[in-house]
Amino acid sequence: MYIMGGTNPIGFTNQPVSTVIVIDCRFHTWRNLPDMLRPRYHAAAGVIDGNIYVIGGCKKRDADWVEVFDVTTETWETVPSQCPEDASENGEFVTYVVMHGRIFTLELGGCFAYEPRQGLWQSWGVESELMRYWNSSTSCVVGDLLYAIDLTCSLGYPIVVYYPNELVWGPVLGGYSYNLPLLSYNWSKMANFGGKLVILGKYSWGSKDIWCIEIALETRQENQIWGEVESISLVFRDEIMMPSIELCRTVMV
Repeated sequence: MYIMGGTNPIGFTNQPVSTVIVIDCRFHTWRNLPDMLRPRYHAAAGVIDGNIYVIGGCKKRDADWVEVFDVTTETWETVPSQCPEDASENGEFVTYVVMHGRIFTLELGGCFAYEPRQGLWQSWGVESELMRYWNSSTSCVVGDLLYAIDLTCSLGYPIVVYYPNELVWGPVLGGYSYNLPLLSYNWSKMANFGGKLVILGKYSWGSKDIWCIEIALETRQENQIWGEVESISLVFRDEIMMPSIELCRTVMV
């Protein structure tokens, strides 16, 4: 697991940093790696063809807004690329995912996709279909498709899936919706766990319990995605403090 950039509080400001560390979950060890070429904070990152691309997190410059890390040689190189004109100047992203060889990034003013093999950008505004459900907490990628929770059930089901080639959202079908607890999704996170959806969350702001919901996915006829709740379990309880989940990532070891 690679951690790149962040901030170092100096005085009353948070200064971006270029530090990089790698955590080896197999052996419970970590070590420093060579610094990035630019300090970055709230950057986007994704693995394409075995290399790690880092985008933004700093002021836009065509020469080095994107850089790539070769995990074999442990070296950094800049990737000159014309920055999207409609991207914010500070390049701080809300969240990001990798689908179909592209790094999709989300910021308050729109969505962007970068395809590093040809250095191509795509952009979508705030009224785009992609921004309809995509968010930083209850969304994740499984099998090159983006999943998110829709509390309004506007497509008839509480979980929706985005098809990046067709640029449309569709419902995740099935009777799972009757077994899905009414968690407070403002205080929940979603992640890909071995090809399944996992939701960690609690029922309300004042709750001291963290629940885990595991949902299996299946592709059926006409590429329709179906879901089934496999388990619902209480995984954490604090009698004193109100726990919260800031980040949810899965690592297979």
